[in-house]
Amino acid sequence: MVAKTIPMRQWAIEMELRRRIKYRLDKEGIEIPYPRRVIYSKEGGK
Repeated sequence: MVAKTIPMRQWAIEMELRRRIKYRLDKEGIEIPYPRRVIYSKEGGK
């Protein structure tokens, strides 16, 4: 998303956009997937 803002207001605008998007996703029952990292290690050096 790209939006034009008044200088130095971009952070407040970004936070408000994120808040509204999250609110709507929650209202519609849509979960945001969280990145997950799985690390496999070889035990004992075999």
